[in-house]
Amino acid sequence: MFHFNPQGTDPVSGGWVNLQPLSTEGQGFSAYPDRQPYKLTQMNIPMGLGIKYFASDVVSISLEIIHRKTFTDYIDDVSTDYIDPALFSQNFGAGSQKAALATRMANKSVGTPSIPTYVAGDKRGTPTNKDAYYSAGFKLSFIIGGGDRSYRNSTRCPTLRY
Repeated sequence: MFHFNPQGTDPVSGGWVNLQPLSTEGQGFSAYPDRQPYKLTQMNIPMGLGIKYFASDVVSISLEIIHRKTFTDYIDDVSTDYIDPALFSQNFGAGSQKAALATRMANKSVGTPSIPTYVAGDKRGTPTNKDAYYSAGFKLSFIIGGGDRSYRNSTRCPTLRY
């Protein structure tokens, strides 16, 4: 399981904005009954590789790389296509701050000369490809404590006692 919260910078204030409540692709709007609001906690399947080196009986170094397959296409709040910006006013209230913010955040190409302007229906994402992500980790381990140390190196099996 993992939790995520897609955010973007508001072109007006420059502050960070949570995107999921803004329904930037019409999630939950009656005009798009097939686009339901997405949950911010999702499942993933971790798949990875790793290597571990025992420098001594008490010190080991390891490296692992993990690919996580998810079941959502909204980690970045982008999945389908651009919607008509008038829908934000219809669903959040005409003249509301939320509608104005959703309009700005859903299509940042408006008013930006260096970016081509996108209109309703233009492709924003690919819903058939779910999101995935990678992580890499480095670990340095030390075994501390006393007692029987014959089991320390994990390349040997510990002695079972009854």
